[in-house]
Amino acid sequence: MGGILYTIHYCIGSILYTIHYCVIIFKCRLVSGLGKGLVGVVARPTGGIVDFASSSFEGIRKATTISQEVTRLRPPRVVQKNGVITPYNYRQAAGNNILVVRVILKFPP
Repeated sequence: MGGILYTIHYCIGSILYTIHYCVIIFKCRLVSGLGKGLVGVVARPTGGIVDFASSSFEGIRKATTISQEVTRLRPPRVVQKNGVITPYNYRQAAGNNILVVRVILKFPP
């Protein structure tokens, strides 16, 4: 009879020990998981804010850098009064440029 009681006691003890060990591990992992979650809750938005600020400052820096003046390579195309766009003609464009820039803008009607 002693062997049977010892076996039952050993089985119950090992089951209780396993349950106790699992509870301890669960608590440790629960605390660890909650800690990681709280760090993530704080770190991710903070990282987003820092990334946003960095991108904003980079855009401002690019916008304020001095760039070279853009100059025209040829005079703008002449569009007829009827709105028809004809093939580019350098002579018409140069003449229209002289008319618009030098005459009309200098001496407005």
